[in-house]
Amino acid sequence: MWFLVSLIIASGLCAVGFYKLYRRRDPATGQRSPGLVVSPLLILSLGALSTLLGGAIEHKFGLVSALSELRDTPAPSPQTSDADDNDPGLVRQLARNIPTTSPPQDGSLTAWQSWQDELRNRLLIDVYRNADLFSAGGTVPVRRYRESVDGKLTQIRASIQSSDGTWVPIELLIPRSARRLAAIVVIPGHVGVGESGLDQLTGTKDSYQHSAARRLAEAGFATLAIELRGFGRLGPPRFPEHKAVAYNALLAGTFYKALIIRDIKAATDYLMARPEIDPDRMGIAGASLGGELAVAYAALDPRMKAIAFQSYGGSSGNFKAATGGLAFDPCHLIPGSSRWFQQEDVFALLAPRPTLGLRGSSEPFADPAFSAALESAWAGLGAPGNLELGSTPGGHEFAVGPAIAFFSENLTGKPETF
Repeated sequence: MWFLVSLIIASGLCAVGFYKLYRRRDPATGQRSPGLVVSPLLILSLGALSTLLGGAIEHKFGLVSALSELRDTPAPSPQTSDADDNDPGLVRQLARNIPTTSPPQDGSLTAWQSWQDELRNRLLIDVYRNADLFSAGGTVPVRRYRESVDGKLTQIRASIQSSDGTWVPIELLIPRSARRLAAIVVIPGHVGVGESGLDQLTGTKDSYQHSAARRLAEAGFATLAIELRGFGRLGPPRFPEHKAVAYNALLAGTFYKALIIRDIKAATDYLMARPEIDPDRMGIAGASLGGELAVAYAALDPRMKAIAFQSYGGSSGNFKAATGGLAFDPCHLIPGSSRWFQQEDVFALLAPRPTLGLRGSSEPFADPAFSAALESAWAGLGAPGNLELGSTPGGHEFAVGPAIAFFSENLTGKPETF
């Protein structure tokens, strides 16, 4: 291939050179220039150099070969990893993935508390690989700070620095003339190309997230929303798309959720340090991927006093999708997770705190084992009434009304009906 490229380049240069020389005449006599005899030697030399240069370029960068491969290579089909009892290697792998820390069966309050402490420590040390994640830290750096008034809300747009140096866009909405407010960290879910989850939560344009952060703020809470890596202001064209962020994290020995957990931690620390906020009345909420991240974070941070997850959860057992092929979105992946816990175990770390889990009526909680596992955890920790799992009209979306009622009851002590 490289020889063909070189030959084309050399032939083109030679043709141009000969044409120029053929048209050349002596200005004084009008005769053809005698350089016509000598110049072909120079042209041939130039052609030889071009051959070498073209070959070197193709050998180094493989431009034409790459284009040929893109044209001729079919797109890879998604890989699957369905369990097959006839595959002894897979059977051994699944056997190794039996959790080493299982919830107590009909255990005492002390047994449940000990299990929670052990699993939370394993998550921090063996999974997130950061035992000091929630140790006391310094002031969270802030830049590009802009404050404005939007109706009855003070709107603050800024970027905060996460633990790895990344500047994460945030938006804080605070009811005006209010002090010592209950506050909610609201995490966005997946959004389309060119869309911002942060804007969908805090703006007025409707989406499946229904301006949840803004509407919660209008109900009297301080709310803080962040941008997820790979989306919106942290997405293309300036930054990689979220799947690329997730793949790069895996190559670096970490994973997408571990990055976002640190971003949420920085946002929480920033929010709790503000004078308008009551740090003892903090909640967290999200729908879809936002609900998944809210659960993952609150499982590690006991400062979150109330948790609302929506359009997420409902499956029990092993993380089957974690061994899937390229068709699986790597932002969900927690490498080696099933060695330590099952899916429902992370939710059990939220107990006995008030927790609301909702799904749309078109996609309800369908796995009885999931609901039974969560009910067992809240009952074992002495607070069965603090868990609410249910469905609302609609589909995959943020049900803001029930979230307002839930946080009003559990962060302000003022039940409201919506």
